[in-house]
Amino acid sequence: MVHHYEKQNPYVHPDYIRGVVLDNDNTLYAEPANAKEYHVRAATRAVQEQLPDFSDDQVLALLEKSKMKYGGSLDIFTKEFGADMAQLRTDQYHFLIEDTTDNGFFDPDKTPKGALSKLRIAGVNMTVATHGNEEWTKHSLDQVGIRHLFNDRSHVYKDSVNNIGKNVGPDMYDAALDSLAAPETDDPSQRGVGYAMVEDTMENLYFAKERGMMTVLINTGKYDPDFIEDYVDVVVSDQSEAIDAIWDSNSLNEHRMRNEYHYVTSVVPDDYADDFDDFDNDGMYFD
Repeated sequence: MVHHYEKQNPYVHPDYIRGVVLDNDNTLYAEPANAKEYHVRAATRAVQEQLPDFSDDQVLALLEKSKMKYGGSLDIFTKEFGADMAQLRTDQYHFLIEDTTDNGFFDPDKTPKGALSKLRIAGVNMTVATHGNEEWTKHSLDQVGIRHLFNDRSHVYKDSVNNIGKNVGPDMYDAALDSLAAPETDDPSQRGVGYAMVEDTMENLYFAKERGMMTVLINTGKYDPDFIEDYVDVVVSDQSEAIDAIWDSNSLNEHRMRNEYHYVTSVVPDDYADDFDDFDNDGMYFD
């Protein structure tokens, strides 16, 4: 059942979250209302670098068709027109960086820098899994002043998993869990237990849930609250609430575990008093 987060109505996930995977665009920073225009303009210029005979209108129509047909807006140009995907993506994000540098596209005040720092200080590992490339990710994190909170080498880009997006398969999530040193499991659906994914695109969370992850959707009005898919655990209204939801869940889980520990130790017979060191942090007894 989907939980709609409020500070007075926190969500409690069944598992303590020790690692968080975050999308970048409109997740680690808030996109302006006209962000799509920037992305489309950059993609159009990138396509025309290789296919100069295509008009702006032709490229725009094909970008939309490609998204529906292949799951990615540029795929149609490689699969049907012979363009080079690596160069397309390099050019697209190069043009996007040109268009978004020091012009108000990024608003550092809308980035949850304090909340992210709090998670990091609490020992929660974080990484980024994004459809953007490395150059764009570093640029955007620099622009909002949070790049220092992450290890650049741990990020997962669509390019690094053969351009298989988060909405197409689990590859990006498997790579993100690798970067967080999540243990391998016999059952793939259990490998993400204890980890969370934060996204602003609902369909990108399906494979995260298939890996057992806590799924957090940032909904700034894109989705009808009454029609959120069951693979979403909790819905929040902005970037800061996404981090707060994870923090609150962990805090409440810590409180529960302390209560269980106190309960178990309080009912252990005196004969076992010397064995208290054999209790783990969850109040469970080991022999």
